[in-house]
Amino acid sequence: MKYLAIPLFLMMIACGGGQDHSNHEVHDAGAAVAPKNLPADPVSQLLGAYYQLKSTLVEADSVAADSAAGVLAGLADGMEVKSLVSDSTREVLASNLLDSISNASSGFANSVDLASRRRVFSQLGAYMLALLKHTGYKASTVYVQECPMAFNDTETASWLSDASEIVNPYLGKKHPKYSSGMLHCGDLKDSIPAKP
Repeated sequence: MKYLAIPLFLMMIACGGGQDHSNHEVHDAGAAVAPKNLPADPVSQLLGAYYQLKSTLVEADSVAADSAAGVLAGLADGMEVKSLVSDSTREVLASNLLDSISNASSGFANSVDLASRRRVFSQLGAYMLALLKHTGYKASTVYVQECPMAFNDTETASWLSDASEIVNPYLGKKHPKYSSGMLHCGDLKDSIPAKP
């Protein structure tokens, strides 16, 4: 039993397990199915749907996650590219990113298990970050966070958040190995600051 405690202790240190998270913003990771109060800005709507998907993964709720991914796919499909970028040369990349978001979101529910869904979520985060940077999104601060042990305790994965507090969608509240012990595992890697 002594030998198992040492690796777990080391992983908790690597994930900031010894840090005090009491001064961070409180972020409700409840598993509602659809985003609340969607703003008029289409990229903000898409981001709200992504955040909702993240919350369902924190809760390890596959049914709610599938529903949230469906909302995200629908928003990406219905988005008018011309509303995102002002010139035609930038439209192609924006269109490709929206297609990637839509395709990944649509295939989300076909994933075999929650771990596979989280891998798709990792891809979605990369597409979303690229879209935010490409469109020059500044409506709200977006935090780029990273888990050093998202998959098999060895693979790194990132996600986007609307709060600086780490609430890890890869290890979540109901992880089969750690339960909720690694919920705050991760690091703040970057942010896209809001600008008026």
